[in-house]
Amino acid sequence: MFFNDRYDADTKRSKWKADVMQNIGTGIDLCTTIFPSLFLPLASLSNVIKGIAGLTKGATKASVNRHFSQHQNMGDITAKTYIQGLVGYLLGMGITVLLTTFTPVLDVPWMIWSCYFVFGGIHLGSGYLALSNLKFKSLNEQRTWILLDNFFTTGEIYTPSELNSSKKECIVLKSPSRIQPLINMNGKIDTIKCENLVDMIEQHPSHKFQIIISDELDNINIFLHEQAEDIDIVEAYFTAIQIQRKLINKLYSEDIVEQCLTNTKKLFKTFCETAEKQGWNLGKNTVTNCKYRINW
Repeated sequence: MFFNDRYDADTKRSKWKADVMQNIGTGIDLCTTIFPSLFLPLASLSNVIKGIAGLTKGATKASVNRHFSQHQNMGDITAKTYIQGLVGYLLGMGITVLLTTFTPVLDVPWMIWSCYFVFGGIHLGSGYLALSNLKFKSLNEQRTWILLDNFFTTGEIYTPSELNSSKKECIVLKSPSRIQPLINMNGKIDTIKCENLVDMIEQHPSHKFQIIISDELDNINIFLHEQAEDIDIVEAYFTAIQIQRKLINKLYSEDIVEQCLTNTKKLFKTFCETAEKQGWNLGKNTVTNCKYRINW
C-alpha cells in the first residue's frame, strides 16, 4: 500500500498517506506512556511506521520540487523547501518547550492527548490544503480521466487551475477513474485471450497500443508497444475512456473498439492542441508506469 512505484504517478495521495502515517507513528509513541511494559515493541513499531512515512515524503518531494522548478533551478527549490521544513520543525520544538515549561501538560494525560489530536489535526488539515492547491500541469491517470470525461461531456478542457479548483481530483477518497468497467493501463497477456490480441495487432500493426475488452465487459485492457511514447499513452487512454462511456451506457457492440479508434482519429489532434493551449504538458505524463510492453 505504501511501498509502491506510484510516487510520481500519484504524488498527492502518496504524500497524504505519509502524513497520516506520521501521525499514527506519533500516536503509538504516546501509547508507550500508557503501556510502559510494551515500550520496546511499541517504540519499534512507531519507528517503522515513521520510517515508511519519511521514505514516502522524500520520494514525493522530488515530484513537488520538479513542479515548482520552472527555470532549471531545482537546487534552489530543494534548498528552499528544506529551509521551510527546518523552520517548521524549530517552531514546533519551540511550542513544545513553552507548553512543557509553563503548563502541567506532561502531568495530565488528557492534556497530552488533547495536544496530540489538535496539532495532529492541524498537520493533516494544512497538508491537505497544501496538496489541494498544487496545480500539476502533467497528467496522471486521475487527471487524465477527469480531463477527458469533461471533454466528452461538455466539449471543453479544464486548465490546470480549473481542474484543481473544481475539487474533482481526489486525494483522500477513491479516484473517480476507478469505476467499472475499469481501464487497465497495465495490461498483461495472461489476463486475456491471446487470439484477440493477435487479431487486433493484425488489424492495426502500426498502432503503438492495442485495446482488448474482457469477456465479462468489466475490464478495458490497454497493451503498449515497447516504443510507445507518452503521447501514445494519452491517445490510448483517450480511446479507452470512449469505450468505457459506451459500456456504462449499455452501448456495447462487436465493433465498439473500431468505432472508438475511428473517433479518436477525428478528435485526438484537436484535443491535444487545445489541451496544450490550456497549459497541459501532454508530452510528459505519468498516466501509467507500466513495465509490460509488447513488440509487434
